[in-house]
Amino acid sequence: MVNPPDSPLEMHKSRKMGKRNAGKMLTMRRALTVVFLCIAILLAYFNATIENLNSNLATPLNHFPLDTPPRESLAAITWPKHNDFPNKTALILVDVWRGEKFDDFVHYRINPLVAFFRNHGAVIIHAPSQRGMRGIHPDLIVHQEDITISGFRIIEKEQLAKAGVEKIYLAGTDGALCIIDKPIGLHSLRSASFEQTTVIHDAVHTKDPASRAITLQIIENNYSPVVNFAEIAELLNRPLPKDFLKDVTHVTGTWYNKEHMLSTLTQLPTKWAMIVDHVGITDSEIKLPNYLETSTAKALTQLIEHTLESELPLLVLSDKEISLIKLDDNGYYTSEVLNKLDIDRITESMEISHFLYAAGDYTGNLIFGEFGRMSFYRDTRYFSNTKLENTQHVILLDTLDYGDSKVKRYEILQFINRHSHSRKNIHANAVDLASSWDVPDPMIPSTD
Repeated sequence: MVNPPDSPLEMHKSRKMGKRNAGKMLTMRRALTVVFLCIAILLAYFNATIENLNSNLATPLNHFPLDTPPRESLAAITWPKHNDFPNKTALILVDVWRGEKFDDFVHYRINPLVAFFRNHGAVIIHAPSQRGMRGIHPDLIVHQEDITISGFRIIEKEQLAKAGVEKIYLAGTDGALCIIDKPIGLHSLRSASFEQTTVIHDAVHTKDPASRAITLQIIENNYSPVVNFAEIAELLNRPLPKDFLKDVTHVTGTWYNKEHMLSTLTQLPTKWAMIVDHVGITDSEIKLPNYLETSTAKALTQLIEHTLESELPLLVLSDKEISLIKLDDNGYYTSEVLNKLDIDRITESMEISHFLYAAGDYTGNLIFGEFGRMSFYRDTRYFSNTKLENTQHVILLDTLDYGDSKVKRYEILQFINRHSHSRKNIHANAVDLASSWDVPDPMIPSTD
């Protein structure tokens, strides 16, 4: 028997099914709401991730596809078919860091320079050191055909030759430090005997006009020719790019710190080695440079004699060599050429705690030579030289040759201090050290 549609039983069944369907619809709506909320959360997270990548990656995502970043090997260099330079040329950009203070420098100096070099057939090598590509300025234009050399990897001459690199130009930050001391910088290129190196001075960032003047002098004296961008454009018979602005300031703050001058040595240490330049040695005579004041020459002579009599190392610089001077039983001076391994061995076996640097040009061999202060600093910082890591380095300021420099002397001293990292570098005067112990009058001549 079939119940009529409007019977109470059928109406009850219909209401019950309607409630059931309504419950299902509510459950579906709730499930869809949860799904949409999850999708919205995932989209928000994805967008935030992309924004975070854009803010942290060294180059924005619109500069090159994320899956094809610049290659990390000189062997990957692909030379453009068109080249306007006289030889195969690489532009190395050292530590072009992110930061508002570098905005104008990147926009109006580095990017126009990079575009010019790239358009005329050069290869661009990005060389960010400790921070890697995530640390470089976000507005620096990077192409996937560029090369990156991150970290503290050093380049050998053979690698450059194998890659076809015949000429290197350098630009970036900071002229007073990274351009010189980083493993891919001027000091390493000189050590690798790669001679075709030039610095583009108006594409090198420095913090202060005084620092800039000293930097260029040091680079020209020790490492490389210095040119401006206009000279390169003229070499290729091309105009200077209109977006390359000559009046971009390099001043970002005071680069010296007078408080560093408080780090001085007033007492001669127990175990020391002396490194001297501008000093002449014969069998029976040591001659000091004639620019020294009388009191300083006498004090330095006392220090040298005391070092020899104490049978501690006296190391004399000459060109690219360093020699150990000793006093033999007959009172004559003997000389032995050393290498860095010899110096490491002597430092460890004699438990040397301090190196005293004296009698040299403040922009020359004593500080920036193959065996100067900069070289030992680099060996310790970048190449983990454990023999030197616990030694202190003392520059005898009153023995340096400041020449006719127009830069204020305390600025020069702070520059040297900045190069040597103050925690490992101590200032001193020969006069103070010589007066810190009782010594006889010097036996060797004080001046030429």
